[in-house]
Amino acid sequence: MNFGEDNFELLLSKHLTSDQKTRLKDSLSQFSMDRFDGGTRGDIDYTNFVIRELCDYFKQADILLQIRYPYLNDSTYEFEKYYTTAIILSNTCDISPDNTHNLNKKQCVFAPVIELSEYIQALIEIKKDEKFTEEKLTSFINEIKSQRITNLFYITDNSTEYIALFDKVFWFPTDELNTLLEDISGNKLFSLTLFGYYLFLLKLTFHFSRFPETPDRSII
Repeated sequence: MNFGEDNFELLLSKHLTSDQKTRLKDSLSQFSMDRFDGGTRGDIDYTNFVIRELCDYFKQADILLQIRYPYLNDSTYEFEKYYTTAIILSNTCDISPDNTHNLNKKQCVFAPVIELSEYIQALIEIKKDEKFTEEKLTSFINEIKSQRITNLFYITDNSTEYIALFDKVFWFPTDELNTLLEDISGNKLFSLTLFGYYLFLLKLTFHFSRFPETPDRSII
């Protein structure tokens, strides 16, 4: 289902007003599925993408600071304790302190978030023998910003550019996460607006649940 189709409202929360639904549809219409399938693309408006709000709980797609992360050292191939900015992938209610499911307590799943410039610089270092042309590098960055790279979710607050790494997800204890609520303003970088959140859901779904695919993966 594309974001421009007539039945788009079936994807939306029931509490949204008619005006909110219209503005959200207009924003997301930039991201029809042909964007991921090699179709044409134009400039994308990210001005209405993140929000810094006062809230007393963590939500899905919140970006948090200094989350402990099992980092795999590329040189030693050993895991090291590392801290990273990260985006919450888990459902909001699953990580709520009000969730009292003692027999099946759900932990919080994160994806690391790094600055786009840091990622590009590391890529250049790793691939230095390939000697990227400026044109190729610019094209790749534009692909990221157009959300066409499935494992990278582009995020910007219009001053700094970030990417979430959907192929490097990790879990974090929910009990420990909820201790961070004591200083939520100091532990949260920002949240996504409704536009950003629905785009996040699109990218998350497309990365992990790309169905149907062209190859035949039938189980015999």
